[in-house]
Amino acid sequence: MGDRYVIEAMRAKGYNVGGEQSGHIILSDFTTTGDGLVAALQLLSVLQQQHRPVSEICSRFEKVPQLLQSVRFKHSKPLDHKAVVQVIAESRARLGKEGRLVIRESGTDR
Repeated sequence: MGDRYVIEAMRAKGYNVGGEQSGHIILSDFTTTGDGLVAALQLLSVLQQQHRPVSEICSRFEKVPQLLQSVRFKHSKPLDHKAVVQVIAESRARLGKEGRLVIRESGTDR
C-alpha cells in the first residue's frame, strides 16, 4: 500500500499507529514513515513501564486476514481490457463492505 497512503488513512481517522503487511509500522507521534527501530523502542518502553511480557502487550491487536496475490498479465495495460475490469467489478461486489480490493500495476517485475 505504501507509507504515504497509510499515513493519509491514519490522519483521516485520527489514528497515531498504522502499518501494512510488509512490516512497516508508523507511529505518527514520532515519524511519518515506517521505522522499525522506533517501533521496537516504543514496545520495549511499554514492556519496561508495565512489567508485562510481550505476549500480553501485543495481544491487544486484532489480526485482520489479508491476501496478497500477484497476477501476471501478458499485455501491457491490463486495466484497459474489459475482461479484467469485469473480474475486478465482480470481485468487489462479492466482497461488499466485508473487505476491499486494491489493484495496482507493479513495476518490479520488469
